Amino acid sequence: MNLTGSCRPPTEPAPGHGCPVSTGRRGLWLWFWVAVLVPMAVKATPALECRLDSEPLAGDTPRAMAGRSGERVCVDSEGVLRQRGTWREGQPIGPQWQYDEQGRLRQLVYATSGRQAVLIEYHEDGSLRALRCAPASLLPEDRRLCGHQNAESESRLYRSPGQLLSVVRYRAGQLIHQSVLDEQGRVVRTETLTDGRRIKRVYYPSGQLRSETDLLERDPGGAQGRDGVAREWNEDGQLTQELTWVDGEERRLEQWHPGGQRKLLQQMAREGRHRWR
Repeated sequence: MNLTGSCRPPTEPAPGHGCPVSTGRRGLWLWFWVAVLVPMAVKATPALECRLDSEPLAGDTPRAMAGRSGERVCVDSEGVLRQRGTWREGQPIGPQWQYDEQGRLRQLVYATSGRQAVLIEYHEDGSLRALRCAPASLLPEDRRLCGHQNAESESRLYRSPGQLLSVVRYRAGQLIHQSVLDEQGRVVRTETLTDGRRIKRVYYPSGQLRSETDLLERDPGGAQGRDGVAREWNEDGQLTQELTWVDGEERRLEQWHPGGQRKLLQQMAREGRHRWR
């Protein structure tokens, strides 16, 4: 029987090439099973065997941990350690490790309050795939990468082994600079923290500046809104839009035609619960 998914749907005759001949609902299910489900099953990742404080768990999904607490450890069918970490009331808490089938570390997370406060992810060759830092060091591994050793750190992240995705710099867990490259190695986006202002820029493939957002750096957990300006340009370098924020509110929007003539000017304000232009 052909298991490659190349058979015709069962409502069409199979002209003697080895495909099952059937019609109707039963035949449609058989075709779906042969062409779709079998290949999916072959490619599926084997389920892991997980334990919580040495007690077997019914599966390797978060549902099996609902409301439970303890040290969770998962191994694959070859006995290779694939996951480990502490859970509290059905949520991962603290360091969480994930390994590949060769036992190499692929992801290290510090989980808190239902989110990944720190994320360090690796490719199979040991190069960095992703990095997220916290204001304070939470793991021995984040001290150098996140600039928690009284010095600014620089790391290279890779889209795939050998293909550079971005260069990032951190100081005391704060992102100081980031340059993102496309698959051709061209800079497509940058982000820089300078003198208390976070500046984000996006570029056209030609290298021409496409947009720039210049905002005061705020406490991510604070109640203050954005304060700054965002600008956009066309590929010829002509300014086409400028939007200004004050205390988290849009205050001024100006747009221009390609020739430089003003297209739109709006002033915005708020009085209590009312907002007008």
